[in-house]
Amino acid sequence: MGGSIIYNLLKIKPQIIDIAVIIDQSPYMLNTKSWHYGFMNFTLGNYQDLTLLAPQVHETLHGIDSSVMTELLPTKIAYPFDRKANLDLLQEHVQLDWRTIIKRSSQKMIIFAAEKSPYYPFQFANWMAEQNPQITASIVPNCGHDIMAEVPQQFNQLLRHFLLLNHYLPQ
Repeated sequence: MGGSIIYNLLKIKPQIIDIAVIIDQSPYMLNTKSWHYGFMNFTLGNYQDLTLLAPQVHETLHGIDSSVMTELLPTKIAYPFDRKANLDLLQEHVQLDWRTIIKRSSQKMIIFAAEKSPYYPFQFANWMAEQNPQITASIVPNCGHDIMAEVPQQFNQLLRHFLLLNHYLPQ
């Protein structure tokens, strides 16, 4: 859901964002006749029922990297996600359409899309880059939705390269 937070900040407080990094989050989660980059098979007609259920897929293709899992597991145990308690948040999240913000934003962005994401067709990132010259799409092969947790070294290298090219890191 972090992508939606960034999309919202681009809408309401763009001046506080110098550069945005979005990881495998389509700007619109509902599939329509003209938008095929939504979350799984969610549509306006079925998302309320589908958000009640946890998706029966693996978020990663090969599992979370062991070094990441060692750090992540205590937090996952201490703060498990409660779907029922967060249902209003999930349903609002699914309905939000950030495509206009993507087209109008003047901030630099990089969109990382997982080639094998169980949630989104990776082509949403290419669509975003086509809409706005400030956006760079990076399709990460051979991994699932949790790119930074599944292939952390590759993700860090891609992000570092983008930041260097855009002069956000010293050479």
